[in-house]
Amino acid sequence: MLSIQKKILLNEQLTPFDEIAEGNIWVKFGDKNISIRAYLKRFLFTEQDIDSPIWRFSGGEKSRLILAKVLKKGGNFLIMDEPTNDLDISTLRVLEEALIHFNGALVVVSHDRYFLNRVCTGIVSFEKEKVVYHEGNYDYYYEKRGALLKKEHDKIIKKKKSKQEQAKQNVQKLSYNEKRELSKIQAKILAAELKVQEFEAMFAAPGFYDTHGSDQANLIKEFNDSKNIVQLLYNRWEELENRNG
Repeated sequence: MLSIQKKILLNEQLTPFDEIAEGNIWVKFGDKNISIRAYLKRFLFTEQDIDSPIWRFSGGEKSRLILAKVLKKGGNFLIMDEPTNDLDISTLRVLEEALIHFNGALVVVSHDRYFLNRVCTGIVSFEKEKVVYHEGNYDYYYEKRGALLKKEHDKIIKKKKSKQEQAKQNVQKLSYNEKRELSKIQAKILAAELKVQEFEAMFAAPGFYDTHGSDQANLIKEFNDSKNIVQLLYNRWEELENRNG
C-alpha cells in the first residue's frame, strides 16, 4: 500500500470530486454503480470536503483520497504489502470496507491479525519449508494450526512411549546364574576397591621409590587395572539391578 501511495500523485489544486471523477459522474463500487459524491462519502469525506481544494487536506485525508483513487480503478487483482501501516483508525476502517466490497482477488502480506480477520477468506502460511493454503480468516487458521500442532505433538509422545514400552519388553529377565552373580557382586566391588586403596597407600608411603623404584612401572599398571575392574563391576551391577527390577 505504501509503495502505491508513493507512485500515485494528487493534483492538489483540484477538489476530491474532480480528482476522482475524471469526467465521469459514476464509479463502480462492488457490484453496483454509485455517484462520485456517494463514493467519496464512503471514504469519510463531507460535502464541504468534496468541493475543497486538496492542498488544504491533512496527511490522513490525502491518504484516504489516494486509497479512493486506487480502488476506483477497479481491476481484478490487488497486491498489498503491510497496507495498515501508518493508517489512522478511520482510514483503516475505510480500507477494510472497500476491500470487503472488492470483487477481485486480493493478496495481502500483513502482521495485523485483526485486519486479516476482517478482510481475508484464506491464509497462505509457510510451515516446515512448505507453502500451505487454509480456508477462512486468521483466527480459523490459528485454531486449526493449533489443533494440528497438538495432534503432531501427541503423535510424537505416543511414538516415544511406544519405543519405551518396546524397550522394556525387550529387556530380558535375569537368569539363575545372573541372580547368583548379582548376589555376590557387591562383595567383589568391595574387594576390588580395597585393592585400589592398598595401591594408593603404597604409593603414598615414605620410601616408596627406595623400596619399589625398580618395579614402579608394573605397580602403576596394576593400580590402573584395579581401578578399571572397579568401574566394570559397578557397570555390571547397575545393569543387573535394572534388569532385576
